[in-house]
Amino acid sequence: MVCTHLTEPLIPDPGEIAWQGWLTEAELCEVVDQRLFVPGGRNALRRYLESGSGSGAGEL
Repeated sequence: MVCTHLTEPLIPDPGEIAWQGWLTEAELCEVVDQRLFVPGGRNALRRYLESGSGSGAGEL
């Protein structure tokens, strides 16, 4: 697996993104099924949590 770290500011395209913000892992787990996410976003989060990388592994 390759880990990438941002070295420049993240600037979303307002024409592509309706809302943006930073959420804690717990907040993300609360809203993942309540808000619109990019295709595969829910599955990616579940895989991340199941991998043990997240502190809330298995909570979804």
